[in-house]
Amino acid sequence: MHFSRRTSVIGKVFQLTSHYTGFGGNVRWIFFMLVIILVAGFVLSSCQNFYQNPSPSPTGTGIDRKVLAVITATATATAIPTPTITPPPPTLIPQEPPPTRLPTSCQDGLELVLELSLAPGPGASLPVLPPGSEIEKGWRLRNSGTCTWDSAYLFAPEESNVVWAVNSQLVPLTGQVQAGEMYDFWVKLTAPRVPGSYQAGWSLHNSQGEAVGLPLTVGFEIAALPTETAQPKVSLAASPLEILRGEDAIISWSTTEAKAAYFYPFGQTWWQHPVEVNGSILVEPDQTTTYELRAVMGDDSIEFRRITIVIKPFDAPKIVTFRLEPASVIDQGQCVDLVWRINGRVNTVKVFRDGNFFVESEKEVGSTWDCPANTGFYTYTLQVSGPGGTTESNRQLEVR
Repeated sequence: MHFSRRTSVIGKVFQLTSHYTGFGGNVRWIFFMLVIILVAGFVLSSCQNFYQNPSPSPTGTGIDRKVLAVITATATATAIPTPTITPPPPTLIPQEPPPTRLPTSCQDGLELVLELSLAPGPGASLPVLPPGSEIEKGWRLRNSGTCTWDSAYLFAPEESNVVWAVNSQLVPLTGQVQAGEMYDFWVKLTAPRVPGSYQAGWSLHNSQGEAVGLPLTVGFEIAALPTETAQPKVSLAASPLEILRGEDAIISWSTTEAKAAYFYPFGQTWWQHPVEVNGSILVEPDQTTTYELRAVMGDDSIEFRRITIVIKPFDAPKIVTFRLEPASVIDQGQCVDLVWRINGRVNTVKVFRDGNFFVESEKEVGSTWDCPANTGFYTYTLQVSGPGGTTESNRQLEVR
């Protein structure tokens, strides 16, 4: 064996060392160190051979048996059930009961007496407002309950699409209104600008916020804006359209894009009456007459416009005043003045005494005089003639 060989070598070394003991302590120390080195080399060589050529064990090493035991124990272990945790019941927090409303000692009531503005028309037709107008709406109310209305009562607008021109959404009642008394409530509103029908209202609320009576409503319509129409290329107008015989009228016309114009009584030769494309003319027809404007446009098309001046029949002149001055009774030898004033178209004014022609005039306001020589009664007749007819008036004079 390797172990026996190493032992004999060490023995020989020891013998050789003992032979040289005469060299002193140093030789012994060297020998001791060599022994230590040889022993260490032997031990290391034995360990190396052991790990390079291990001896198999039919049952395995101790470490193998421990690992197998752990694996077997793990495979045969029984699962431990997870315990169920039951939460504790919730703790109920006691709540305070709602406050009990004390009954009031009076009762509210509201009666609508009159709509002061914007009231519905006949057949409940809605009033028509111009777009964007500022309007005031008022209601006359009666306190039909037993509670006294004061500043704790508020008017609140109902939800609508109308803009109410007020400083706040809630309007407090002013003063105090006893049971049975009346109160006028006014608000300002701005009418919408979009045409259509609108409905809005206000309601009265007491100090508890409860509505009193029915809402105060207002309904109205917004008129549609007039649509713009295209300006005509040729226009013809007259002022006035109806006149009396002997009166005159002004006829005017205007054109756009016209290069020539003719104005004439309808039926006459048009080319003999050229006029400016924009102008006016004074006419005095003696009978009802139709006039025509002929405008030649830039593209040589022709535009015609016609207008008629109507001659109205005259009314008979009206005698406004016909009197005797100084009185209707005079003394013999005195004179009397006959004074008149007439309205209407007058051609002649004639005065007759007892049916006999006395004097003639054309003045609508005038006078004449007479001095009857004899006593008795005299009848004066004022006769006024005009295009519309004749009117007469009589006065009687007594001469004593």
